[in-house]
Amino acid sequence: MVKAKKNTINREQKEQRIRNTIEGIQSGLYKSARSAARQLDVPHSTLKHRIARRKTPINSHEEEQLLSPTEEIELVRWITQLTIGGYPPHHLTFRAMAEALRQRHINQINEDAIELVWYPPISKE
Repeated sequence: MVKAKKNTINREQKEQRIRNTIEGIQSGLYKSARSAARQLDVPHSTLKHRIARRKTPINSHEEEQLLSPTEEIELVRWITQLTIGGYPPHHLTFRAMAEALRQRHINQINEDAIELVWYPPISKE
């Protein structure tokens, strides 16, 4: 578990360095993207793609996910509360929670007389 937190921190630090590098390039602090990448230890190809507004690997498949990032955070919050309370959540509990979050989202979109959005139930996988 500690390793996952360390990786998350490293990922966040790397992402922050990339954002700072882009801001430095845009403000004229650095002469070129290549020199900025070299000075701040950021991969030049990553920097070039971000400047061109390419999505990050994490964000590139967001539309294919069953839950929005906000719903995922809410699911993690629920799971954390269960764990703190001494209740070990099981796969079926996760699925039921995810389905409840998704259903709440659907209910916010759909109207009483018209069903605008429908999703199939979350599968076992």
